[in-house]
Amino acid sequence: MRWFVFIIMFFGTSAGAQSVDQRQLSKCVAESQETIALALAWKESIEAIGEEPRPFIFADQILAGYKDTLLRDTYKMLEEGTDAAEVMSSLEDSYDRIQFRVDLISDMVKEAYEASNDFVKLAEYVTQCASGYGGEFYTQQNEIADLRKQVADLTNELAEKVIQQDEKLRQLEVKHKADTRSLMDPYIKRIETLCILMKDFNHLDVLEKQVFVYGRKYDLCD
Repeated sequence: MRWFVFIIMFFGTSAGAQSVDQRQLSKCVAESQETIALALAWKESIEAIGEEPRPFIFADQILAGYKDTLLRDTYKMLEEGTDAAEVMSSLEDSYDRIQFRVDLISDMVKEAYEASNDFVKLAEYVTQCASGYGGEFYTQQNEIADLRKQVADLTNELAEKVIQQDEKLRQLEVKHKADTRSLMDPYIKRIETLCILMKDFNHLDVLEKQVFVYGRKYDLCD
């Protein structure tokens, strides 16, 4: 069968570095065919009631039991007093693995519905099934996700530091303006008072004086 030869070739090229029991490979091939047969029967029943068969929904339904088991195991860990961080880590890892299988099945079923005869997604499913639905590809995906999270965390941390520095700068500017004003106010008051006294005593010779500041001429008193 062409699809079986294609799977063996795909498995040999993409996962040749992994040691896999040939019995497990045969089991996964059989499992893939049973899943596709079930998906085709499900498709007919869904179309019979006028609904659109969505491969993702099919995949999610046949793995629903794994999610139920995951929830029960999580509750059990919490009841036993397992550390919350450890529980969350285990939950996330297990859920990601289930979701990974959902995506594999969904893609394989979609390929079967399209009848493209490429068998690429079928081969991917068998490959990952034979390597325990994890293997090198899953590890790389996890590493990529972890690195992206680290980058996001660092970006958020940097943004928070920038906000904090901007706030400190704003506070310094406000303080500087206040300090400058407090230093200038006594001199401004003295000058205003002096000019008023000069006018009261009619010291025109002083009132008509001018001063230069940064190249511009100003009257000594307004």
